This record gives sequence, structure tokens and C-alpha cells, in this order.
Amino acid sequence: MPSPPNAPWVSHGLIDASVTVTGYRESSLDAPDLAQRALAELWAEFGVVGVRDVGSSVTANLRQRELSRGSSEQTPGPSSRPGPEPHGTHVHHTGLVLVEGTPLGDGDVVLSDTALDAALGIATAFDPDAPTLMFKTESAACLAYWAGQARKRHPNARISARGAAAVDVAVSAGLHVVDSFPWLAVARLGASGPSTSAHTLTPVEVLQAWARADERAIAARVASLAEHNVALTSEFLALRRSVFIKEALTAAHLDRIEAILPHVRHVADMRRAGGYLSGRRSLSKFAGIEQPKSQQLAEAEVGWQKMLAAAAHAVDAGLRLLPASRSPLLTSCPGYSLLEELAVLVHAGIPAETVFDLAGSEAAEVLSLPLSTAPVLTADSAPTDPSQILRLRATDSRITAGL
Repeated sequence: MPSPPNAPWVSHGLIDASVTVTGYRESSLDAPDLAQRALAELWAEFGVVGVRDVGSSVTANLRQRELSRGSSEQTPGPSSRPGPEPHGTHVHHTGLVLVEGTPLGDGDVVLSDTALDAALGIATAFDPDAPTLMFKTESAACLAYWAGQARKRHPNARISARGAAAVDVAVSAGLHVVDSFPWLAVARLGASGPSTSAHTLTPVEVLQAWARADERAIAARVASLAEHNVALTSEFLALRRSVFIKEALTAAHLDRIEAILPHVRHVADMRRAGGYLSGRRSLSKFAGIEQPKSQQLAEAEVGWQKMLAAAAHAVDAGLRLLPASRSPLLTSCPGYSLLEELAVLVHAGIPAETVFDLAGSEAAEVLSLPLSTAPVLTADSAPTDPSQILRLRATDSRITAGL
């Protein structure tokens, strides 16, 4: 509900619909929970009260839950930490990621009956009534089959999936959340033949697909997804920064994430005079990030603009688009990158009030995550443009971790 005229603007916190909580250590002497402590601090500072953890290990997720507790979640007794932050950050876990191909992430396991039973067992421990499962497959038929097997085991399972195949069968397989909106341009969209696999495309090729996309076909798919209440995550800025590398060098607060991703120092090297080439080689070696050719970038920019326009139309058509940063990345600071994602959505033409609803009450409903009972973000008036959104900070960013 909008605030009365001239009343201060208040938000009860933001929810990031796609993060990971697994960093990496360069030394065995580093504390095992170094990354999770840094994440807890950053989320608290930028008003993030809930996150959907996609693909982290169960160990990292449990550690993050403990470090991100708010005062209302503190367990009485000697283990309680002093001075907890008032709202905390609730961490929703999608569980093990069931993959068709080679496992790439810490939480990935190859699809099989045994893996599905194990994933469902872990998910049920987190939520006995509506366990969450996450799939990544290159084949729509494979995804549809295993989603059906999951529902036979637990009829109330909430199923998420990533990639073009997920878009193809989102409605027929009864998916809860699809990661993410950019794959709409890659999916089959009713044409004959199999989908182009999202896993075989580079980020620049995804944006090139948008430049060539049939806008009417995408609008029709969006209408179907909205009608069947399938939510899609956004992940727009993460995609853009993985394509436009020079632009990504200007990202803010990257010095804050070295405790999570030490290789971010190579981005800092690229910022210094004469350091671009050596830094680019380091990014290619350590993070697999390559600079596309100028012709590719030109087409990608066209695709970017078409994608943002499609997103605005999709939200207007009733699609539940959940703002998602996919942080931490080498060019995305957790917490702040969610504010950047909101700014991108406003730039795309989605009203700021709607954007905050998508990152607040809508995300809370879809992901079954609570917002804070107390104000978390405040301003003299409602932020309506990207620059105002980027200046938001939590009213009280005291954190549990490290105290």
C-alpha cells in the first residue's frame, strides 16, 4: 500500500531470489566461515532480509543460516551472540541441484533415483510440508520426467529449474520458479525441434538470441507463465556484466567481497593504468571470463534493450518477476547488487513501487520467506529513480557475525 503524501517511505526489507553462500579460501588458515560472515554483514547493511540460496552446499547453507540469524531467531543460552541485528536474513535453500550433465557447483549431483531420494530427504528436513527441489537439465523431456518422479514421492514438492528446458516445460511440469528470465529468448517457444541448451551458450550468445528473438512468441509464453503462476528470476545485471567486461570494472563495493571471492583482486588490477590486459588474462585463467568481440557486443546491446522492454511488458502482463542478483560474483557485491538489480528494473520502465513489491511482498509469498516486522529501509520520500535506489541503506545494520 502506498504511503500517504509527504509521509516517510518505509520498507520492511528486500529479498534476493538468487544467491549462493559458498565462497572459497586461498589458504587453509582462513576461517571456514569467512565468506558467510562477510555475506551476513553485507546483507544487513543493504537491507536484505531474505535470500534464496541456489546451488550452495548444505554445510555452507547451514553455516550461513546460523550467522544470519536476527534477534527473533536467537536460540536462548550461552551460544547466543550479543548485539544481534534486529531483522536478520532468512536463508531459503533450494537443496542439492540435480543435474543431467557434469556437476559444476558445490551443490550439484547427477540425476538418479538415489540422488533424487537424497535431495528430497534433505529438502524435507528444511521444509516437511513443501520441500524445494532444484533441477538443471539440457533436455525438456528429462526435466519433465524427473519433476514427475519428484511429485510421486512428495505431491507438495516445489520444483525450480534453470535454463531453456525449464522455460519449455514450466507449465506442463508445474514448476514453481524458473531461473531465469533471459532464457526466454533461448527456449523453443512452441517451434518444432529441441530447445537450444542454455548450458552450451555463452552469456553474449544469450543476449544475441534476444536481439534476434520473436517478440510475439515471447509475449505469448509470458502470458502462459503468468496465467499458471510460474515465477521467473531476473538476473539481468549479472548477465550484462559477464558480457560487457569493461563496463563491469566500474562496479561499486568490489573491495568488500575479497573475503568471499579472493580473485576479485584481478578486477582491481584491471582498473589500474596499464593493468587491463594482465587483469583480463587473469580473469580468463581463474574465472573463465572472456571479453567478446566488438561485433558481438553491438548485437548484445540490441538484445539487452529488447530484453528489458520484454521484462517491463511481462510484469505489466502479470508475470511474477523476482529480482535476483546471482551474487556473489566478481563484479557483484552481495546486498548492493540487489539494489543495482532493482535500479535496472526501474530503468527498464517498471514503476519503482512495483519493483519494491516484487522484491518484498511478492518474493516473500513465492518463496515463503518472512519480511521484517520492523522498518529496515527508510527514506524521506519514496525512491523513484535508480540513483535514489542505489543510495538506500538499512536503518540499523548491526550484524551478528563477528560480534
